[in-house]
Amino acid sequence: MMDIFKMISDGSKYIAWSHLGKTFDKYIDEDKDEYYLLVPNQDVIDRWSIGRLFQKYHMLELFELSNCYLGSFNEPYMYWHISKRKPEFVKTAVIYDFAHPYRDNESFNGSLRIPDKYTDGYKRYIALIEKWIKNDEMPAGEKHSYEFNLIKYSEFDNSKPYPRFYRKSNNEIRELLRTAQIVPLKELADVVWATAVNGGNDVTRVKSLDPNKAPTYPYIPELQCIDHFISTQKLHKGDIVELGHQFFLVDKESDFDLYAPMGTKVIRARSVCPEYLYLYLNSRTARRITNTYRVPLEDYSSTSLGGSLEEFPVIVPEKEEQFYKEEFHKISAPDKRFYVIPEEESDVETLEQALAVELMEKIKLNSETLVKKQIEEDVNELNICFSNRAYKSTLILAGSIMEALLIDWLSEIRGINYFEETLRKRKYDKINKCYETDKNGCYIYMDKTRADLADYIDEIRDIKKPEWMEEAEEAHKIRDKRNLVHAKLCLKKSAEINEETCNEVITYLKKIIESRWA
Repeated sequence: MMDIFKMISDGSKYIAWSHLGKTFDKYIDEDKDEYYLLVPNQDVIDRWSIGRLFQKYHMLELFELSNCYLGSFNEPYMYWHISKRKPEFVKTAVIYDFAHPYRDNESFNGSLRIPDKYTDGYKRYIALIEKWIKNDEMPAGEKHSYEFNLIKYSEFDNSKPYPRFYRKSNNEIRELLRTAQIVPLKELADVVWATAVNGGNDVTRVKSLDPNKAPTYPYIPELQCIDHFISTQKLHKGDIVELGHQFFLVDKESDFDLYAPMGTKVIRARSVCPEYLYLYLNSRTARRITNTYRVPLEDYSSTSLGGSLEEFPVIVPEKEEQFYKEEFHKISAPDKRFYVIPEEESDVETLEQALAVELMEKIKLNSETLVKKQIEEDVNELNICFSNRAYKSTLILAGSIMEALLIDWLSEIRGINYFEETLRKRKYDKINKCYETDKNGCYIYMDKTRADLADYIDEIRDIKKPEWMEEAEEAHKIRDKRNLVHAKLCLKKSAEINEETCNEVITYLKKIIESRWA
């Protein structure tokens, strides 16, 4: 049995350093029966070396160690126990908190430092791991702090030697990836980069999609494009463009030359219809696969075990193309005059009505009766306001819906009913631009200051990071948009409250709701 804190303090003996793409070669060459290693999360990217390692060794224990060192931007580490003997099960453990209370922004200089203290929660987590190794009895996890899982060795994927992939919440997606007919995107489509023309020397101005915002449907090329620099990729009907974290399908040919923005990827379907790829890439399943593959690196950065977009796993479609075309038309032409809805299909026609259906049918709430009734009333009002172009009211209601969801969510996480109890505001360090913590790394709360919506967003972001970082940013955008209705902001020319603003807010709100039941 290994003393994990001793391994950390003797890091030079156990850390698997990356060196010219040969991270694990020395262990392969030494050929010992087993190794206990401290592996930086960054090293999971070195697939070639990992592949060679697991041709000879098997994973027995795989535990997150969080940011156990100072000196490398809080990079998380893992504990690996690998052996030539093949096990029946693999032990995994995940921690959702930092190992120490320090925010370390020093650049890596070749020497790591041991912090002078670790949090009590982290020390308990390590103690439970060591007890599990010694007694072979899996400890109970603590919700939102850490969790343990025991998987069959047959379920371990050598290309994904990262504990978070094996969380219980990812069981469904892992089972899907094992059993469904799945191929990488590159087998169904060509994926090409839109790059600068002539090395960036050609500054011709053309009509282009906006690199910062996907158009909304129904798509009108003449109105939903911008003047931009020319790129190498001219767009045509059927092209799918990755714009930020969204995919947009060009569903009609324009009367002018339209280009993809530089730095974006264009997907051109070959053996499936583009409508299917668009629906799949924007689906909850695809987002959950993305979250399952996400690996925290340093501070708030992350990478994906799934590799490039070309390698992204796509489920082979089971239905006829016409089915996916009709489903896409319901999105791309929300006015029902443009298509016929079969009688057995839903009568959902617009973005805001689809929001109501998803809320009522899918989301599970902690304070079920109270919150669901409130949200249902707000959603019905939102639909009425949006349909009647009452855009200020729409923004207020969207913010109210989100606030109710987040208060309910934090109530479930903490086991405290914040609809009745008061959440206090955290104390903020304006100089270092971060929340203040005590000697144990716990946040300091102000006795007489009530938390506002921004605080609820930050509380859940810190509990759910890194998975919820993007949603937290979008939640703050909804809060900012809601604040546009204030009189002083309404007087500013830059504060536009219109249909586009409301569509943007509702899109963000849908993603936040989906993250609540993911």
